[in-house]
Amino acid sequence: MRLKSIDLLIHVGAANFSFSQPGVVLWASGPSYPFLFITRFLLLLKEKGYDIVHADPALFLRGTFGQQLSLSFLPASSFYWFGDLAETDATTRKLFLAALLKYEGTAHLGFFSPTAATKVGPRCWSVHLDPVVNKKECYELWTFLLKKKIGSGWAESLGSALLQERQTVGLDLLCLIAEYSRFIGSDLQFFIEEWLPQLIEGEESLFQLASAFFCMSMNDFFYLWDRIASRYNDHFWIVFWSDQFFRAYWFKKSIEDKKDTATIQRLSVRLPFSFIRKDHSNMTSELLRITHNALALLDWHSKNGSSFSLDLFYRQWFTYQLSEEYQGF
Repeated sequence: MRLKSIDLLIHVGAANFSFSQPGVVLWASGPSYPFLFITRFLLLLKEKGYDIVHADPALFLRGTFGQQLSLSFLPASSFYWFGDLAETDATTRKLFLAALLKYEGTAHLGFFSPTAATKVGPRCWSVHLDPVVNKKECYELWTFLLKKKIGSGWAESLGSALLQERQTVGLDLLCLIAEYSRFIGSDLQFFIEEWLPQLIEGEESLFQLASAFFCMSMNDFFYLWDRIASRYNDHFWIVFWSDQFFRAYWFKKSIEDKKDTATIQRLSVRLPFSFIRKDHSNMTSELLRITHNALALLDWHSKNGSSFSLDLFYRQWFTYQLSEEYQGF
C-alpha cells in the first residue's frame, strides 16, 4: 500500500480502522523527519487501542528481541516504532531493512527512512512524508486535525486564514498550529489575529534568519534581526545558534569526508535549504567549528555574570573576524 501524509492520518483516524492483517510494516520516508507529525500519528494509533513501543533497530538485530518479535503469539495490537533510521550507522540500517523483508511476526512495525520503500506489498505500507503540503492537502489535513477539537465550521475559517497568502504549508507547522488551537476558547477571531501570525512568522523568521546568516547577507540578516530579536531572550539565541552551528559543522565535515548520502541527509535536518544546496561550499568545517567555539565562550561568560554582545558576534562573523581567541564580550 502506498500512502501520502494526509492519507495516513485520515486512514488511521477512520472510526472502524484496524490494520488489514497481522505484522504490517509501515515504511515512512521523506527528506527530513517530521517529529510533530509522527507524534500525532502515534497518538492516533494509541487512541485506537494499539500499544506503542519505541524500539532500537540495533536491538532488533541482536539478542532475543528480534526473535521475540517474529513469534506469532505477540498481540496484533502491538506497534513497535523504530524511529529515524538516518540516525543509525549504514551497516545497521542495511541489515535492519534486510531483516524486515523476512519479517513474519504478528506485531506491527514502523520506522522512518530518508529512502523510499523498495518493496511494497500487502504487509508493507509505504508512506511518503513531504515536509510541505500543497493547498488542497493542507486543507484536508487541517480539517481532519481540527474538526473534533473546534468543529468543522471553525476549522474551515481557521484553514482559510492560514492559506490566504500561501500555496504550501510545512507539515510540522500545520501540526503545531493544530496543537495551539486548544487556546482558541470562544474567540476564534482573536486566535486568527493574534496567535496565528506569531506561530507562522516565528517558524519562518528563524528559518530566514539562519538562511541570511549562512549566505553572508548582512543587510538581510540585520533587517530580520531587528524585527525578531526581542521576541526571545539571550539564552534562547545562544541555544538556537549553537544547534545551527553544531549541525552545520557536522554536515560540512561529512561532505568533506565523503560520507554516505544518508548520513549527510540526516545531518541536514533543521538547516536552511540555501545552506544545504550551495552556501556550505563557501565555508569550511574549520570555520564552523571556530564559530561554534566562539558562541560557547559567549555562553560561558553569560552564565558567569559577564556582559556580552550578540550583535558584535554577528558583525565579526560577517566581517570574517572570528578566531580561536574570540573576545566578543
